[in-house]
Amino acid sequence: MEKEKPPHDPAPDFRKFAGILIESANVVVIGTDREGRILFINPKGEEVLGYRREDLVGSPWISLFSERVRPEVRRRIEGVLRGEAVAEENYPAVTRPGEERILRWNCASIRDASGNPVGVCGIGVDVTEKHQFETELRAHQREREILFSVSQEVKGLLDLDSLVQEVMDQIGCVIGTEIFGLFLLEQGLLHLLSFRGISPS
Repeated sequence: MEKEKPPHDPAPDFRKFAGILIESANVVVIGTDREGRILFINPKGEEVLGYRREDLVGSPWISLFSERVRPEVRRRIEGVLRGEAVAEENYPAVTRPGEERILRWNCASIRDASGNPVGVCGIGVDVTEKHQFETELRAHQREREILFSVSQEVKGLLDLDSLVQEVMDQIGCVIGTEIFGLFLLEQGLLHLLSFRGISPS
C-alpha cells in the first residue's frame, strides 16, 4: 500500500519568494531587530545610501537619519513596535558621502510565530528630486504672488489721472481760486496736464 505523502508546507516557498522580492525591489528595504539594529538591507538601499550591506548590519538604523529628525523617527519606530498604525512620512537620510536624501518611509512590525514584535521593516522611496521640485515650485509661486502684489501697488501709483486730480484739488484749496492750470516741464517744453476753470482755448 502506497504511503500517503505529507502535506506540502508552503512556508519555505513563500519565504524564498519574499526574499527575491526584497532583493529585486526598486525601493529601500531595511529590517531591524527589536533594539533597532539593522539585520538586512537590500541592494537598492545600498545604492541610495552609498553603504555596503556588511557596513550597516548590526549598526543602529536611527544613525542613518539626519540628527534633527532622530527623536521623531525613534518615537515612530517605538510606536510601530507597540502595534500602532503609523502613517507614511518623509525623513532625510544621510548617505555615506554626507548628502541628505529625502525618503518616504512606510514601516511595519516584524512578528514571530506567536505574534510578538521582534523588529521593524522599513520601506523607503527616494523622493529627493520630487521634494526639491515641489519646494522650488512653491518658492516660484510665492515670488509670483509678491510680484503681482507689487505690480498692483505700482499700478495704483502710476494712475496719473487720479494723481493729477488730487494735486489740482490741493492747489485749489491753497491758492483759493478755481481757475488755474497744471503744467509739466519736460526737455524745455511745457505740457498742459490739467486745467481747471474756463477753457484754455
